[in-house]
Amino acid sequence: MTTGVDNRDTVVENLREQQRATSHVMQTLARFQGPRPVFDAVVEAAVRLCDGEYGALYIEERGAYPVVAAGGPALAIYDDERDNPIRPGRETIVGRIALTHDVCHIADVQADPEYAHPSVGKIGLRALAGVPIFLEDELIGVLAVARNVPEPFSDAHVDLLKTFADQAAIAIGNARLIDSVERQLEQQEAMSHVLRAIALSESLEDVFQAVVEAATRLCRADFGALYLRDGEVFRLSTRHDWDAGLDEFEREHPHVVDRTSAIGRVALTRDVVHIPDVKADPEYEWGGRDVAEYHALLAAPVIVEEELIGALDVTRRAPGAFADEEVRLLRTFADQAAIAIGNARLVESLEHQLDQQRAVSDVLGVVARSGRLEAVFDAVVEAAARLCHAEYGQLHVAEGDAFWLAGDVGNDPRLTEFERNHPNRVDRTTVVGRVALTQNVVHIPDVLADPEYSWPGQEIAGYRAMLGVPIFVDDELMGVINVVRNEAKPFTDEHIELVRTFADQAAIAIANARLLDAVERQRTELSRFVSPQVAELVSSKEGEKLLGGHRAYISCLFCDLRGFTGFTQMAEPEELFEVLREYHSALGELIPQYEGTLEHFAGDGVMVFFNDPLQVEQHELKAVQLGLAAQERLAQLAEAWRKRGTQLALGIGISAGYATLGRIGFEGRYDYGALGPATNLASRLSTAARPGQILISQRVFAAVEEHITAEPVGEVELKGFAEPVAAYDVRGLR
Repeated sequence: MTTGVDNRDTVVENLREQQRATSHVMQTLARFQGPRPVFDAVVEAAVRLCDGEYGALYIEERGAYPVVAAGGPALAIYDDERDNPIRPGRETIVGRIALTHDVCHIADVQADPEYAHPSVGKIGLRALAGVPIFLEDELIGVLAVARNVPEPFSDAHVDLLKTFADQAAIAIGNARLIDSVERQLEQQEAMSHVLRAIALSESLEDVFQAVVEAATRLCRADFGALYLRDGEVFRLSTRHDWDAGLDEFEREHPHVVDRTSAIGRVALTRDVVHIPDVKADPEYEWGGRDVAEYHALLAAPVIVEEELIGALDVTRRAPGAFADEEVRLLRTFADQAAIAIGNARLVESLEHQLDQQRAVSDVLGVVARSGRLEAVFDAVVEAAARLCHAEYGQLHVAEGDAFWLAGDVGNDPRLTEFERNHPNRVDRTTVVGRVALTQNVVHIPDVLADPEYSWPGQEIAGYRAMLGVPIFVDDELMGVINVVRNEAKPFTDEHIELVRTFADQAAIAIANARLLDAVERQRTELSRFVSPQVAELVSSKEGEKLLGGHRAYISCLFCDLRGFTGFTQMAEPEELFEVLREYHSALGELIPQYEGTLEHFAGDGVMVFFNDPLQVEQHELKAVQLGLAAQERLAQLAEAWRKRGTQLALGIGISAGYATLGRIGFEGRYDYGALGPATNLASRLSTAARPGQILISQRVFAAVEEHITAEPVGEVELKGFAEPVAAYDVRGLR
């Protein structure tokens, strides 16, 4: 009876112990801080409750089973297993379970001819029991316990192992779920970071760096890179965590379109390329594997508007396949790189259009502002060359039967010198000559391949591609604009239209120059007969309004020669005209210097007014200064006349006041004149002035007294004035 009671008590205690162990593992699961504490609790409970001496838990990783938790006194055995994970096979209990997906029980390993684990000799291993760990029908690990005595484990022990294996599976499932959620959050964060870079960054390189870093991290790769297409090869653009040697090798060896590299295969197939181990791939021959140690590769195409423009790849140092999720992620990041490139292309296109508009606007501004054709030609050529991605440009104008260099930007100085001394003839030996011959656009992608092109300038500068466009003004060929490249690279239709636009602007400038030249010639001719200010007024926009009549405050100067009446009675006509020419010439030189407007010459009488039609600051002072300068100049002339027996001197009167000004005369003969008290007063003061004297009115004196020395002459009786007028005799400037 006592024995039965003792056995019952033992069983009850064992059950309680199992419940306590199971409860402890479940509590560890409930507090879940990662699978490792659960694994440790599972192994500890399994070893203790199954009367084992040690045990371990293994988790599948890339076809092998490394130990992740161990318990018992002989833990050193597991150090080897951590460095050399167990693979499926009959040599170990873990390997057998991996093969069979079933429970394995070995009562004595020394009696099992297939068992060959090193632990047999090291620690005296004898009995083993192990169970598979399943998660949704997938074998994910093994739980095993061991003894150093050949004593089999019971069915109860195996059931306990199954229970603890299920708990380990729950822990792994929780860990996977948490890892999945964390990875999704990490992916979302990475995607968000890349999208922010696309939206906010002004540099494509920043976006590429964000894409490559995120792809490398989320695909669990060791390094990654992005390549961009350059003609027929793919060159490294951006990389993350590369070996220095590989970095240098990649930059010096672009990828070609073939199957010897992952990038080459992407270019060949325009699809994802997955190589679990490059050393096991008979077609992979990329030299980079000799520079850096790597095995697994995953690459995805970067496609923009159906054009393959690059490839994104991630690389692992260890062999092994990338997961489907990682393939999907890499595709996504490649698409984001494509979005960034597409956006950059759109922005570049818009900026290019704006640049064209700005260039056209700038040239039109030069056309509008500059009176120099050279400045316009240089602006036109510079804009055309820059926007057409040409090294330099030229503009030739027609002179006779040849075309001479008139505008030149970016050219070789030797070629410029040659061109200036050797005009282009109308023939097929040059682009300019062909344009002149055909009066149409001429495009030569490579002058060396053109049998008719023989211009010696090519040997001087070594250029290759040329584009010439005619410049027409009223259907007349006025010149040729051409742009030049040192590379044999054709110009596009867009470039041709751009150069046409600049040719039209050059034509506008030439037409404007012609018009301005005609106006200037007319103005020059007109100014020979009238005052320069009046000539300017006649050809100005506001001229008609002013010519129609208006009122203005002016200063007026009258002068005539004392002794001239007697001189005319005694002198020969030729002598008379000679004196008048010298007299008028002297005043004609001085009047513009002091901004005066000549109204008329009438024999020896001259009338000049100031502050109309052009406004003149301190016009009263200008009038006095002109009077003093005239007296000085006439004194020199009078000395020469005196030696010839002629006694002449100048009398001057100056007044200021309001007058009515405008066109006077009749159809076919007009003058620009001034009428009013101010002109009358100046005339009368001139009459009253002694030889060599300048008389000014009270109003003029008030305006200039700080600048001159003058003496009052008192009240002067003047013809036509009811009251005497105060006047001053000007002696000079202060």
